Amino acid sequence: MDTEKGYPRGFRADSIRSETGRSSFRSDSMQIDEAAELPQNKIGQENSTYLVLFKNIDSGNLEATKAFLDRNPEALTASLTSNGDRPIHKAVLSGHIKIVEEIIRRIHDPEQVLKIKNDNGYTALTYAATGGIVRIAECLVNKCPSLVSVRNEKEHIPIVVASLYGHKHLVRYLYNHTPLSDLDPDGSDDHNGKNGAMLVTNCIVDGLYGIALDLIQRYPKLAYTRDSDNDTAIIALAQTPCAFLSGTRLAFWQRWIYYCIHIEKVNNPHEVLNHHDHQYRKEEDHSWIQDKLWKHLKVLCKQ
Repeated sequence: MDTEKGYPRGFRADSIRSETGRSSFRSDSMQIDEAAELPQNKIGQENSTYLVLFKNIDSGNLEATKAFLDRNPEALTASLTSNGDRPIHKAVLSGHIKIVEEIIRRIHDPEQVLKIKNDNGYTALTYAATGGIVRIAECLVNKCPSLVSVRNEKEHIPIVVASLYGHKHLVRYLYNHTPLSDLDPDGSDDHNGKNGAMLVTNCIVDGLYGIALDLIQRYPKLAYTRDSDNDTAIIALAQTPCAFLSGTRLAFWQRWIYYCIHIEKVNNPHEVLNHHDHQYRKEEDHSWIQDKLWKHLKVLCKQ
């Protein structure tokens, strides 16, 4: 993305930052986490043997890459950079689909090879999630379906990384391939709930209301679970002007439906939350926020 995304300035505006030609938000969640363009051109002394392979992949030279791997099959899992990127990492980072496909074709143990993380905790699919090229993600997931559940060093799974970057098509694709248990706030693993909540808030901000609604209907607790940035679905919704009548134009019938829904005015979305250990203190608050979110998201899905 070459232009800054139009996020509401009040929603994590201090988190917006540029990343090598791509603007994104939530840098407190991302930082090194979603920094796809880490120093790629620094080749450590120990990696100089594979400098030719690095350059072939970087330039998109498929035939030269194939010839090098034919002569040096061990290079398939070799570290090419000072931060431990393997050939598949580099190919994904470079965005060369044909080279990605060729490298994947040569991998005979995908569970082991494709789950290799570099020194920053990235798998190739995590990198693909930052780039947003659906075809690359498809290649990786088809070869190793369980990659969708591998977390990075921030404990984010690929679909959450993709949503942080606003890659809508990739989010939709990964949602169909990510086990719902990875987003379940009711399990024993708190990180699942954090990922679920982060995906819900990101989808609301990005207008992917269908996914947000589906998740909240499946897991009502996600309506008020705080994500990794301490935000909730109601905060995201309250800070998204286009989700409300005052921030968009609706047809007559849409305005009629809208006015049939009563949503209390929120002066400060953070004041809605009576927070204690990431929960609402009163059980009735749970039902209130679930009901309001369900109704409002349903209207948004019909627009």
